[in-house]
Amino acid sequence: MLTYKKEEYPEVEIHDSKTRRRARPSFKKLLTLLISISIVFGLLAGIAGTFLYSKITTIKRTDAGSSSGAGTTELSVVEDSSTIEVVDAVSPSVVSIVITKDLEKLYDLTGPLFPYDDYLYGYSDPNIPEGKRQIGGGTGFILSQDGMILTNKHVVVDDDAQYTVITSDGQQYPATILGRDPLNDIAVVKIEAEGLPAVSLGDSDALRRGQTVIAIGNSLGKYENTVTKGIISGIGRRVQANGVDGFSETIESAIQTDAAINFGNSGGPLLNLAGQV
Repeated sequence: MLTYKKEEYPEVEIHDSKTRRRARPSFKKLLTLLISISIVFGLLAGIAGTFLYSKITTIKRTDAGSSSGAGTTELSVVEDSSTIEVVDAVSPSVVSIVITKDLEKLYDLTGPLFPYDDYLYGYSDPNIPEGKRQIGGGTGFILSQDGMILTNKHVVVDDDAQYTVITSDGQQYPATILGRDPLNDIAVVKIEAEGLPAVSLGDSDALRRGQTVIAIGNSLGKYENTVTKGIISGIGRRVQANGVDGFSETIESAIQTDAAINFGNSGGPLLNLAGQV
């Protein structure tokens, strides 16, 4: 390194090596600064996203056993607002379908010597009960404001049964079966009502595996508007459906999901996060 005396070259500005190192920021410091800025912006974006797509719910928990008696603690948890909004929006469009049958006809299928009641030694039971009994339940969803409802065919398959639709506000309507499609296991029923909240239909061809879905149904035939959530596990499945009375049907192009589906959920909607069936 060359050194100069300032008096020999007054126009030359003299810097020693230590001064030069202090004046020029190092690459490591620049990198550290950039990383810090990125982390700050990432945190801000994450916080903003949380408030955009979720909401905070305050839960009050009662604490017992303290010296001052029971106290209350407020806990804040982040809920998935998109699911809650879909359930709130679509639930009024989901109905329960109650299946009832004359006990006399039901007894013919479940008597003490079934299936030989009418044939074995002329056996007949003089104590056949009378009246009607609920024998099952399913789900449906409103397609139009004037009472068109879609459900599964196997929910309304019995011509000898009677069907009652119960809306989310507890109103009951006798239902008429307009048509059944065994190839797709769907049926359309009609109730006499006006101004009903209809669902919005989506595009099933646009589904992707892994997509979040929500199911709403009359679980076990008695728990109305039960909500379960999962993903699309598979598309275009071929399903062999077998009934208790021996019939068997093949359903093509079914949607597979890991959302819990219980007895009674049949006929209910499977929804995307836009609230479409």
